[in-house]
Amino acid sequence: PENHLYILQQKRIEQDLKSELVLLLDLETISIADPCPEKLLIIILTLCINVRKINLGINCVITDSTFAKIFPNNKFQYLEELEIKKSEDLTIQTLNNLLLYCDNIKSILDVDEWSKVIEVTLQS
Repeated sequence: PENHLYILQQKRIEQDLKSELVLLLDLETISIADPCPEKLLIIILTLCINVRKINLGINCVITDSTFAKIFPNNKFQYLEELEIKKSEDLTIQTLNNLLLYCDNIKSILDVDEWSKVIEVTLQS
């Protein structure tokens, strides 16, 4: 019973948070430098449907799995510039999906700091 109440409370908090985040729909630039839980990052980036520039700092961990959960709801059709500082988790899969889905992408910065992309390039 206690666990059930906790789950209900968490769902209510998540719904309240989503209603507050509706303002993100019109956001054109987003920069996240601090650590952010994956679930919150997915909510935020899914709502940023009109974003043109995304900047994620080294403390904001994002993975292929994170993008895989975002892309079904937001293809970042207006995204022009993406900068993700140093990633130990992103692979060529995310890079390929960004190029596939983001029709207006002009630059993806710091890919040379994505260690798994560099590994694939070096092995090729």
